[in-house]
Amino acid sequence: MSCPEKVAVEPHVVKEEVIATGKWVKLEKTTYVDPAGNTRTWETAKRTTRPSNTAVDGVGIIALLKRTLHKDCVVLVKQFRPPMGCHTLEFPAGLIDDNESAETAALRELKEETGYKGEVVGVTPGIQIVVWI
Repeated sequence: MSCPEKVAVEPHVVKEEVIATGKWVKLEKTTYVDPAGNTRTWETAKRTTRPSNTAVDGVGIIALLKRTLHKDCVVLVKQFRPPMGCHTLEFPAGLIDDNESAETAALRELKEETGYKGEVVGVTPGIQIVVWI
């Protein structure tokens, strides 16, 4: 006796349920059908601040410090991250304010987090912004 083969289906979301909501993030349980036709669940953390009309609400900045007669440097910020219980080294980053472009947000966040002013020289998909200082 052989098992019937499952027919491939277009994966799709069946429903999303909010499990918990905080000030900045919410936890959702997503029920979906995978390409093999299996119903599965996935837990997702989403920002509560993300506008519904955009997929991107934040920027990460790859800041390159140009130094005369020296090698260029990458600028990182040291921040205490409570979930990890320690400090981390990270690229400067932050949320895009209402009516603000990603480039403007990147320059603002760079100034707030490092004190440096820069010039945007490139933008990658997913909004990583390259800045010369």
